[in-house]
Amino acid sequence: MDGGETWHKIHTGFPAGNLGRINIAIAPTRPATLYSLLEARETALYRSNSMGEQWQKVNDTMSVKMRPYYFSNLWVDPQDENRVYTPSLTLFASKDGGKTFDFKGSSAHSDHHALWINPSNPRHLILGTDGGIYISYDQGTHFRHVGTLPVSQLYHVSVDRDTPYNLYCGLQDNGSWTAPSASPGGIVNKQWRSVGIGDGFYVFRHPLDKDIIYYSWQGGKLRRYHRNSGETKNIAPFPESEKESPYRFNWNAAVALSHHNPNGLYAGAQFLFYSPDCGDSWQKLSPDLTRRRSLNGSFLLRV
Repeated sequence: MDGGETWHKIHTGFPAGNLGRINIAIAPTRPATLYSLLEARETALYRSNSMGEQWQKVNDTMSVKMRPYYFSNLWVDPQDENRVYTPSLTLFASKDGGKTFDFKGSSAHSDHHALWINPSNPRHLILGTDGGIYISYDQGTHFRHVGTLPVSQLYHVSVDRDTPYNLYCGLQDNGSWTAPSASPGGIVNKQWRSVGIGDGFYVFRHPLDKDIIYYSWQGGKLRRYHRNSGETKNIAPFPESEKESPYRFNWNAAVALSHHNPNGLYAGAQFLFYSPDCGDSWQKLSPDLTRRRSLNGSFLLRV
């Protein structure tokens, strides 16, 4: 209450034990009303009518606790303290202070991360998702995709040796794509070609064979795609026997082309792998590069 000079905890009503991500939203029309989306052993939505001095759990359904470590967003209507939005895999809205939620945003791409509510017209919403930006004029019942904004998120970009060269890129949550780097009159949407699925990460064209494209998506999945026939083959390395421990790939596991062998590929899990034959076989080049589990279950790199 003094500009940050002193602080006191306002957890009365929160569950005991470790607390994870805590999101706070304040009702603009009644600043004493706060909502908190609280990650805990039992994730739930809490409400306070006393500036956070006392909290009450109001909802613990999937509409508020879907992947709380990842989404965990709240917005309160600027003209209605009881209307609350929780963007997550999709959009949910409550008109009774969080007690119940209705499904919204069915026409929008999944994974909702940002929301703007027009202060002078709360029926007007702008929603940010993994598929771009959407606009609603009826509080989220219907959305229109804004297809004229270049807001795509690319993980990685590569080029081939053609003149003019072509681009190959992994598009967040929207597969892998290729397009020319130049075109008479400019590059248009129809010149982008889909070459992969999932969360698009690394994409490479074979250095010499224009028909072959490699693309990867989440968890170390890797495929070889033949453009002429449409054939795809899973080529990610995998344990050769049941006695061998599973390979542990990062979400966007590293993949690279060899600079010395046009058919050579590298892939990274807890081991470094090399394929001399376009992914048909793999050699393990390194020992286990992790040393021990961390407290949160991930692995630490050996240094």
